[in-house]
Amino acid sequence: MKLKRSNKEPEGSIALAEAEALQQKGEKKRGQEAIGILQQASARFRDAISMGLPSEDELHDARFGSAWCLALCAEATKAAADALPDHLISRKKDVEAKHVALRLYSQAVAEYKQVLDSYGKVRSDAAVNAGNALCAVAELLVSSNSHGSRSTLTEVCTAEVQAYEEARHLYQSALTRTGYEDSNNQGCSTSRSVDEEGEQDADTWCNLADCLMSYAQLLTDRKASLPQERQGEAAALCQAALQAYEQACAVSDSSHGDDLPGLLCNWGSGLIAAALMTEPPRIELLHQAISQLQHSASFSRADTAPLNRLGDAWVHLAELAEAAMVHEEAKLMFTKALEEGYGRALAINRMDPEALDRELSPLVEALVVLALSVF
Repeated sequence: MKLKRSNKEPEGSIALAEAEALQQKGEKKRGQEAIGILQQASARFRDAISMGLPSEDELHDARFGSAWCLALCAEATKAAADALPDHLISRKKDVEAKHVALRLYSQAVAEYKQVLDSYGKVRSDAAVNAGNALCAVAELLVSSNSHGSRSTLTEVCTAEVQAYEEARHLYQSALTRTGYEDSNNQGCSTSRSVDEEGEQDADTWCNLADCLMSYAQLLTDRKASLPQERQGEAAALCQAALQAYEQACAVSDSSHGDDLPGLLCNWGSGLIAAALMTEPPRIELLHQAISQLQHSASFSRADTAPLNRLGDAWVHLAELAEAAMVHEEAKLMFTKALEEGYGRALAINRMDPEALDRELSPLVEALVVLALSVF
């Protein structure tokens, strides 16, 4: 007697296909509509897992998809709260939105860490995305705790430190992985750790750099409460971050879709942050930032970010010159901030919020410096 073979597709596979369709639909929406659809997609991915999937690859794809949707929900939740009109903004609503986003990011991290490769380790793309979510968690915690009265590292920063530490570990594990994993990325931009020829991923290096710089900033802000044995950590993290930015640009490859102008802009922003973490600020790092930001802006894209950062760097140099009573030099640098930075950004977009917000300040300061130089 022959057994009749069923051609019916497994229920789990059907649910997986439905989840992927919902994910794609949700990614095209905004605000609460996007959140609702992405939550449905994440739930459907989990349904697919509970129903059973015919292969390990599909199982990990479902876990990845669920995590990806949860992280998008967290981002959309933050964006929706930030977009509220002034008359609807309240401390309570802000706290509630951050709480929801933290929960969603944490769930995403847990699910990403279940996406394994053939060696039983967290798959490279999942490790990178989990690191991104953990950095978002740390930023939310820092923002939330900045309103509190606690001030010591132990009281305020334990969760943030843990998030940055785990994110750093995940990024580094992705960068040091041997071999290349070609996986279904569920419609998102995943990061390769090492490709077939062993070339490391620029975006992951940049993510690591951003993580280390934010971690360094956290420790710098809490330096007074750090124990003696941790006093040098911020400087070491800062240096490691700058090396990671440099490495990101060094391995950038446009054939892989890498965005060198964007990487240079991030490097320049990191150099500015590093310069301001010391007292007095490190002038040579501000000049290095200007060099990288000018390089980024030279690609002639309609991107205001490097121009605004360039304006920031010139303003910081001008303020240092002003503090040193070198008024003519300060005036020249304020002028450069306007002409090379914010003014060029406004030429691209007259309504650019960052340029509009910054343009008046250096203009006023330049006039003050001019007045002081006269007297």
